[in-house]
Amino acid sequence: MGLFIGRESELAKLQEAYGKGKAILVYGRRRVGKTTLLEKFSEGKRTLYLRCIGSTLRVNLDYTRSMISSFLGEERRAYSGLLDMTEDLAAICRDGGNLIVIDEYQYLKKADGSIDSFIQHLVDATLKNTTSTLILCGSSVSIMRSTGEDGSSPLYGRFRHIIRLGPLSLEECRAFHPDMPDRDQLMMYLSFGGIPRYHSEATCSSYREFVMRNCIEDSWIADEIGFLIRSDYPNSEDHEAVLSAISRGSTNLKEIAEKAGLGTKCGKILDNLVESGAVARINPMLGAPKRPVYCISDSLMAFYFSLLSFRSDILMYRDPDKAYDVIYPDLRTFMGRRFEFYCQDVLRREYPVIEMGKWWMDDPRMDVHEEIDIVARLSIGKFRADLFVECKNTSRPVGFPQFDTLKKCASRFSDRGGQILMLISEAGFEEDFEEWARDAGVMLVGPEELYGRRPFPEVPLTTKYRPETEPRGVVSKAIYDACE
Repeated sequence: MGLFIGRESELAKLQEAYGKGKAILVYGRRRVGKTTLLEKFSEGKRTLYLRCIGSTLRVNLDYTRSMISSFLGEERRAYSGLLDMTEDLAAICRDGGNLIVIDEYQYLKKADGSIDSFIQHLVDATLKNTTSTLILCGSSVSIMRSTGEDGSSPLYGRFRHIIRLGPLSLEECRAFHPDMPDRDQLMMYLSFGGIPRYHSEATCSSYREFVMRNCIEDSWIADEIGFLIRSDYPNSEDHEAVLSAISRGSTNLKEIAEKAGLGTKCGKILDNLVESGAVARINPMLGAPKRPVYCISDSLMAFYFSLLSFRSDILMYRDPDKAYDVIYPDLRTFMGRRFEFYCQDVLRREYPVIEMGKWWMDDPRMDVHEEIDIVARLSIGKFRADLFVECKNTSRPVGFPQFDTLKKCASRFSDRGGQILMLISEAGFEEDFEEWARDAGVMLVGPEELYGRRPFPEVPLTTKYRPETEPRGVVSKAIYDACE
């Protein structure tokens, strides 16, 4: 096992249930570190590790029988069905103190949907009376979530813990790149997200080196994207067409369907991509006169479809340095968009966010072209507040011009109390502006906060919060009437 980082809370939950005759459900997207987590947890424990495969029930039963035979040290008879397999699992449970892990459980469930009922009987009739532990693990978010959280599932209510393993934080991922400068570590995170598998494979001294070695000279990213799409979506060509359409500027359902050539079935495909975490549905906030828009939320997919899938021109350059210079303008644009996603994650982690989205207005007739990067509704006890955020990932410190733009957009809303302004800047802030802003109650998040060297600012106590029962501030109706 390679470098193991974080996951303290998940390990604590697993340990709390261990040895008590309990079942645990663990799920999350591919490469997020589920298997690594379970390998870490199983150290020093007598563990039966069953890995299901994407094949028929017959193949999975034969494969499972061989692994159980190896664990027991004796050849087991051929399984005629799931009953034979679960009877052997019951015997292993009764032996006491064993850890049983069924990984990629969704493959077994796809092969025979009745497996949930067999596992239910195993948990209810045998496991709970032993000191053994059963863990079901899978990478299909929709299937695994329904297994544990759908009230109609036979396994509903049978799990001591349901752990959805999410990406690592920037602070945690920095440990994979100890020799990189802060900004390069951030760029790696914006490209990979918090997926440890990718960070562990990118051992470079700079972000530029990573791009030249892994995207220009010998790109493994295209193969990885192909694997992820084929593994998670049965009609992979249609899903790839939708991702491609979004990466080329289509943002609403109609535009995406037209560019992907999918017609009415595009909506279902978008729902699949949103549920799996590959695509995000961005909700208009505070009455923005638009329907939701879509963008690629998975970092590696966004990196590939935005920078590599249609950039065969960079392969024409034998000199990687020249190729990097060619791709750099698009790379800067990409980093700006990804920085907004990162800021959303940070805000959800640091503050009591109820809902989050964007506000925008684009109407040439009124010469109105405005947007607020992030609008978040905060819960502060019995009160509510609207947080307006401007995100800047530039090389120059932020100052009064950027604040004035944010203030102008926020001023379109009738303030019934509870307006909070925040600027997030990876390059920090101009000194005179920073001094003024902190006195004025403007929340500032700079590199010290982003890189974990200083806590995030608290919500200003001077803000007059809006009672939950009061209506929220709305932009002038006349403006919206003109934009319809």
